[in-house]
Amino acid sequence: MPKKNSRYGHLGTLWKQSRPQNRKATCYTTNCSARCARNHLLKQKGIINQIEKHGHVRELRTDRFQEHRHYYSFKRIGWEKAMAMYGYCSNCDHRLFSNIEVPEPVVPETTSDFCRYSLRPIAHEIRKKEGNLKFFASCDGKGEVFINRRGEYQLTRLKSAEFEIVGLKALLADFTEGLVRKIPVTFTVRELPRIEICASSLLIPPTALHIKKEHLVDASKSFRGHSFSIMNLFPTNSASVLIVGTHNYASRESHDL
Repeated sequence: MPKKNSRYGHLGTLWKQSRPQNRKATCYTTNCSARCARNHLLKQKGIINQIEKHGHVRELRTDRFQEHRHYYSFKRIGWEKAMAMYGYCSNCDHRLFSNIEVPEPVVPETTSDFCRYSLRPIAHEIRKKEGNLKFFASCDGKGEVFINRRGEYQLTRLKSAEFEIVGLKALLADFTEGLVRKIPVTFTVRELPRIEICASSLLIPPTALHIKKEHLVDASKSFRGHSFSIMNLFPTNSASVLIVGTHNYASRESHDL
């Protein structure tokens, strides 16, 4: 086995230390300051438990700072921990998502339900970037640059999180508004042959993420009108459901995705 690089090991330790702050974070709902509860990107009992085997699932993980290991890997974890996130307090989570937290998963039909499936991946992305900021601060803010096994400048990328959060919070506000009124987002739903895979994520091209400091005031506009996609995939009793949301003014490539 290749010898572990001490610099990568040090950064990996700092990275792990930046994650627990999620447990002390406050709710993302406007005018709510309650501490977040552990939520799940998709319903724990009704969706995630459909794919567990002997109480476990395999979750895709990234390993940013271990030079001698694969960047992506699957880790076997308890199904109750799968797709965990800290975005909302217990009360707000119940109020926002009770409509889609049904015992048996079904294909959603209303725009408000599509928006409900979109809120958690956006909130999760914001929370991750807040952790990125803490990580960068723990590196003394010196802009230390290292290159991982894919040749990417990760710290430079993480530093942009401050500006990305501004746009993502605006996006979260838009989708929350979408629960009660129309927003310029197109949702596409497909029923697929049943596969035991759950996924929920916000996808943004790199060009949408590099928001320069002098353009900070326009960050929310950049995200609202850019080529983002929000994807949810989960199995029902007889099929798998794919839900993709894209901005109406997004690029053709994003809609084709």
